[in-house]
Amino acid sequence: ATEPPPPSVESGRFFHADFDFPKSSKFGLELTSATQLCLQVRKVNTGDNSGLVSEWNARCELTFPEDRIVPGDEILQINDVKPDLAAEKPSLRMQQEVRRLGAEGGEAFLMVFRRHRESAQDSMSC
Repeated sequence: ATEPPPPSVESGRFFHADFDFPKSSKFGLELTSATQLCLQVRKVNTGDNSGLVSEWNARCELTFPEDRIVPGDEILQINDVKPDLAAEKPSLRMQQEVRRLGAEGGEAFLMVFRRHRESAQDSMSC
């Protein structure tokens, strides 16, 4: 299988988030597989004990506010897991990786995101 060409700059802004995921932690976000090609952030939990993403966003607020994770952001990769473009449901591998990390915890991981230029409220496709 051949890899798809890299997305163009016009297709949005790319950024990554690194997490340490201690056991008994939670991500603190709700995801959807918007178009089957990626996972999309539906909601970021806020408040006390809301999860790793809320903690990430609080750190970014002071240093790199454009790297906060917001609804509408697309997850394109988790560690080395990317959508399987040959599969019937390409984002299934990433969904399984999210479940595995949530169940096992205790490891560091990286997520690659894309944010479209439209607002997070607009409809987006991968």
